[in-house]
Amino acid sequence: MVRFPEKTALIHPKSNRSYTYTDLYRLSGSLAAAFETLGCVQGDRVVLYLDSSPEYLISYFAIWRAGLVAVPTNIVYRREELAYAIRDSGAKLLISSVRSQDITGSIQEICPDLTHIIEVGGGGVHSWENLSSSYAPLRPTPCSGDQVCQIQYTSGTTGRPKGAMLTHGGWLAALQAEAEALDLTSDDIYLGIYPMAHVGISWGLSVLRIGGTFVIMERYHPDEYIRLIREYQITVLSGMPPVIHALTETPPGTEDNFITVRRIISGGGPMHSPTWKKFNERFRIPVINAYGLSETIVLGCGTVIRPEDYPTADEYNSVGKP
Repeated sequence: MVRFPEKTALIHPKSNRSYTYTDLYRLSGSLAAAFETLGCVQGDRVVLYLDSSPEYLISYFAIWRAGLVAVPTNIVYRREELAYAIRDSGAKLLISSVRSQDITGSIQEICPDLTHIIEVGGGGVHSWENLSSSYAPLRPTPCSGDQVCQIQYTSGTTGRPKGAMLTHGGWLAALQAEAEALDLTSDDIYLGIYPMAHVGISWGLSVLRIGGTFVIMERYHPDEYIRLIREYQITVLSGMPPVIHALTETPPGTEDNFITVRRIISGGGPMHSPTWKKFNERFRIPVINAYGLSETIVLGCGTVIRPEDYPTADEYNSVGKP
């Protein structure tokens, strides 16, 4: 915020909203202060149950600013799945949307430790909109690098999802690693398609940390994806193996929409060399093929193939060297 107070930090095309770095500072600071008035103390858990949106991202910042612990959940969760995350994490507060009342309406009856529900689009003093605008921004709560700031639920091969404990230091390491992997600068404009409940949101946060602009796409659709690239002159793209494979099968001339793009990320599954080579040769955009885990916040201690690795990538046939 200090470096780029009036620069556009966040764009949400679906709702035609944009936010400057000052906006993010004020909204998250006010919401952080509101948490204190609701009785939250450092270390308390806050569950996020929203679609990918500015409110989701700003809530992350507010939770961390107040020294609380974010518990992101996916909007596709049903009632019992959400209740499990609330009970297992010991959450005191839930941030959801009025559109989700069929799921959250009676959730406190089966989650006795849950004391407050803040609703996006709601009315009254406990609406997200009111709480994020009614208080002076809270000064960041001092936290150590090894302090837990997030519980990330990650499904294993058996049983219930497990809550991985992510720390402030782990997040900072991941954001730095991702900035280096992408050669990020404050001129970059990033199009994010990863759900904000997933650690893939870290790519967008790394862009914000460096002073760039994050364009939110709630759900991937190929035509909309290409339109947003062209309209916002995207320089860094989020992608996945199926997305990149599909782009290699598009009609000739599609690549003309990608002239501003200098990097595309691939993760979440195997990206075989014939596919990324075909994409790179046609679109002239290097594929940053990444490996990571929820537990490591993607590149916290993962590996990645960068353009300089291309000549030898087939030799190790993986996602890069340590």
